[in-house]
Amino acid sequence: MAVSKILDKTLSGKLFLQEFWVDFGGKRRNIANLLLKKRMRMLFRNALKEGGNMIYLGQLEHKEQMRALVDVYHLGLESYELGIGEALDDWHASAERFQRDLGPVCTEGLSLHGPFLDLNPGCYDSRVRAATMERFEACYLAAQHVGADRIIFHSGFLPLIYHAKNWLENSISFWKEFLAGKGDGIQIHLENLYDPYWEPIKRLLDEVENPIFTACLDVGHANVFSSRPVLEWLEGLGSHIGHFHLHNNDGNLDQHRALSDGAIPMKEFLKSLQENHFGVSCTLEINDAQAAKESLLWLESELGWDLSRKSKSA
Repeated sequence: MAVSKILDKTLSGKLFLQEFWVDFGGKRRNIANLLLKKRMRMLFRNALKEGGNMIYLGQLEHKEQMRALVDVYHLGLESYELGIGEALDDWHASAERFQRDLGPVCTEGLSLHGPFLDLNPGCYDSRVRAATMERFEACYLAAQHVGADRIIFHSGFLPLIYHAKNWLENSISFWKEFLAGKGDGIQIHLENLYDPYWEPIKRLLDEVENPIFTACLDVGHANVFSSRPVLEWLEGLGSHIGHFHLHNNDGNLDQHRALSDGAIPMKEFLKSLQENHFGVSCTLEINDAQAAKESLLWLESELGWDLSRKSKSA
């Protein structure tokens, strides 16, 4: 019991367990790390079993197939419908419509993909940044109205256009203003898209230093638009990661394929995620319903993720 309490405190960041000595045949061994890793795996799998906001399904074009997967596998939903410009012209009406259409699908959790087309929080033009702020604020109000857990925004870094230094300075100022006065009810995640390396995102998060502001590591984007291995992204962003977008591709195009269908060493990536990022939420951002279902089955069969399906016939 004492060990369990110590480990729980360790996992919540209140206490770091450095030593736990046990006698084995007259030899004393420090098994703190072994116990902690075992506890991490257990909590990670329990979180998966509990559903809630642990795993989301990216919104699919065929909503009936999407509803079936969400229901059978106890998934949250990640939707882009409140991240479209015209929807944010009247965010309140759009949020009301969203609740009527998709509210019943979001009982396990709701993530929103924020607006990004023609917008950029780190761009040079102050009027574009102002328009970006207006759209992001409207999305946040809509997220509050529909009870979203989190919003994912793109970083906006375009390496062929912006110098990293200028983009970083503008982004720091933008995000400090956007996050000012916002509570912890909605998590805000910064997603890599065309980012060629992870260091600017980490630097931005360090400079803004807000507990609700973390990275969304999109493993598929990293595989296509960065020469750095995806496992380096995982290690480099480390504890700054608050959410994952999971999908696969051939390394040339952003195809959003099934988890096992592509060039990403997905099993190795997810095992590292399981060891070092337990409890961090993730979205299966896969375009096709059948590929999404295959990915869920693969998570169960290959990695032992217990998704507590209601039925085997989904």
